[in-house]
Amino acid sequence: LSGNGPWTVEYEVVNGDEVIRESQTFNDAKDAAIEARRPGSYHLAGLTDSHCSGVADCSNVTLVLTPHPAINVTSTPIMAHECGGEIGVQIELELAGRPPFAVHYRERNLRFPNSRAITRVVRTQQKRHTLKIIPELAGTYEFEFFRLEDDNYPSGQAISNVVRQAIHAQPSVRVDPKYRQYQSAICMGQSFSLPLVFKGNGPWHLMYNVVHDDRRHTHTVADIVDEHFTLDLGSLDSPGEYTVELVQVKDGNKCARDLMDIAATVKVREGGPRAAFQCPDGGIRVLDGEQTRIPVQASGEYPIDLKYRKIGDTTER
Repeated sequence: LSGNGPWTVEYEVVNGDEVIRESQTFNDAKDAAIEARRPGSYHLAGLTDSHCSGVADCSNVTLVLTPHPAINVTSTPIMAHECGGEIGVQIELELAGRPPFAVHYRERNLRFPNSRAITRVVRTQQKRHTLKIIPELAGTYEFEFFRLEDDNYPSGQAISNVVRQAIHAQPSVRVDPKYRQYQSAICMGQSFSLPLVFKGNGPWHLMYNVVHDDRRHTHTVADIVDEHFTLDLGSLDSPGEYTVELVQVKDGNKCARDLMDIAATVKVREGGPRAAFQCPDGGIRVLDGEQTRIPVQASGEYPIDLKYRKIGDTTER
């Protein structure tokens, strides 16, 4: 601005067929700026100071208003009548904004009011995303969507969408954690067993695969009545790595559940550990009443338990 203040600036905002004429007065030319609050093309239409009218010399400026991201959440129960009704929920997320999107939500089972909610994040490049959730435990589940982010607003904005769904539990099975404490490796010809823990209504029917040398063999076990069950694979007579994959479990009501990423692996060694004394050719000399150490060389997978006895003595150490 030049001249003698105060100045009055008139401008037009063109947004499609809509034309809005506005004005703004400035007492100081140093920090003069129009507060643009509407999207559209801004054109300076007129200028006056305290004495006369002037010339507004400026090209048009286009202001594009970037809207906040938005979300629409709908849900549909996942039904399985042989499992007692609803076994899960399918949640559709319809997103508006500029991808990528990040949708934050909390999941809680209202059956356990004192338990902490689990916070999860859905990240997607698409403007439509489907969540398919099938919990293991029965109860009424609440899914609270509380924050939405997109490329324009990476810090996110608060949202409030809640989905509640009653869930009837499906049968489940897992490898007993104590399996990790033993039998990660066995010798050829030894038997192998896998401890399992079932949940739901028995008796259970289990389908599993045994994978060895890139070949997969499917097996089934029926009428499992105990929640704690040991799956016996018998003697493993070929060396290499064996993987047991749990494929499907079915309960006493014929409610079936497909299993994902539940497996255990055991390595079958062709030979067992070996050990031998490593003594000098002349043997080891020791004075009466003294002790010495006898060197031993062992091979195999550590730790190795070694038993020995003195010749003429039947006591093992």
